[in-house]
Amino acid sequence: MFLGYRPVDDELFQMTRGFFDQNFYAPPPSMGRRVYFCFNETVHLVLLRLVAAARLLEAGATVDVVSERQFETRGRGINNHSDGVVTVDTCAENAKLHRSPLDGVVVVGLPFGDDVANPMNGVEPFSPGAFMQTYEKYEKVLNVPKSAMCLEKKQFYDYNRKVKGEIARS
Repeated sequence: MFLGYRPVDDELFQMTRGFFDQNFYAPPPSMGRRVYFCFNETVHLVLLRLVAAARLLEAGATVDVVSERQFETRGRGINNHSDGVVTVDTCAENAKLHRSPLDGVVVVGLPFGDDVANPMNGVEPFSPGAFMQTYEKYEKVLNVPKSAMCLEKKQFYDYNRKVKGEIARS
């Protein structure tokens, strides 16, 4: 039985971290805008994971291309993929060549604690009642029909400001 957190070098930890990096924090750019809802003080952690995942996936793609070219020309690819990723990422960081991994990303921080573990009104923690109470609380906050329009308007104005700025320069 395992108590507490898994160590960083644990195989299961590495597998789940890789899965979340590829499928949750840095999905392919063709997916469009991504919105992340964070609770309490996790906003900075989500931002760190978004940036780290995008950087590692970008470096991994570069290593894959280089390894494939080496295999075609020399008959062997890169032996240690993870060392190559670290090298490429370090070089890109030192040269300040990273693209912004937060393009098309909206992170919304909600100032709520762990309401399932600490429910109000004498409801038992982690009970179905605690989950229902938390769901109803978040539903009231997140059910804001005009919020999507606000984001769309902001993007429209940002886009027009950028286009008008480029026209004025030419």
